[in-house]
Amino acid sequence: VERLKAAFLREHGCVSAAELEALLRRLAAAARSGIPATGNATRDSNWDFPSSVFFVITVLTTTGYGRTVPITKAGKGFCMLYTLLGVPITLLLLGSLVQRLMGPFQRVPVALVQRRWGLPLRLAETAHALMSGLAVAVCFFLLPALLFMKLERDWDFWESLYFCFISLSTIGLGAYVPGTSRYSGLRYIYRLGVSCYLLAGLIALLMVFETFYRLWQVQVFIHLFVVRDRPAPCEDVQPALAHPKAAASRDS
Repeated sequence: VERLKAAFLREHGCVSAAELEALLRRLAAAARSGIPATGNATRDSNWDFPSSVFFVITVLTTTGYGRTVPITKAGKGFCMLYTLLGVPITLLLLGSLVQRLMGPFQRVPVALVQRRWGLPLRLAETAHALMSGLAVAVCFFLLPALLFMKLERDWDFWESLYFCFISLSTIGLGAYVPGTSRYSGLRYIYRLGVSCYLLAGLIALLMVFETFYRLWQVQVFIHLFVVRDRPAPCEDVQPALAHPKAAASRDS
């Protein structure tokens, strides 16, 4: 970067180092606020309705890319209060929704597999979990990665797949954020579609995790690390104090 700055200053003698540094700082601040520093087209506000919905989804799901952010003090304060209330409620609703959907998502297909092929319950549950994981991987990782590769200007397949993984795992590093579609006329629909994809993908991923968690193999593995509660010493003494004759006859 320093070499590039030095070369630029040599080629443009009318620009001083201080002016160039000030310009770069303003460009960096604009990039942190979600304003692209490249291109020669004027864009609409970052806080139109689709962008605001996208921001809300990333905040409530704790993804938080960090590109579109509130700048004013009032906006930051409202964001903290909104997050303080919204994140627990969202997690509660997602958990309740996943538990509600586990019946048709797990019990019904497992029962159908048992009746159709006569598989044992444990084998049917394992097969269903593997097939569900494969279906979610294809529908929410591989196919969206191909779609993002076609829609985004500078993304290849691996960058698109990386975005899908980072987003649905709620890591949200912010290195890749959708929004620079080749089709500028579909920008609003594109942002709303990405918001729906994040929400649906997170629900699907939670359901797959819950499906694997209920497998007997996973339960056996978990019980290896579970410390069982030991009875307190006073629990053996209290019955003897309550029934001294029974204790005496037992001792004799």
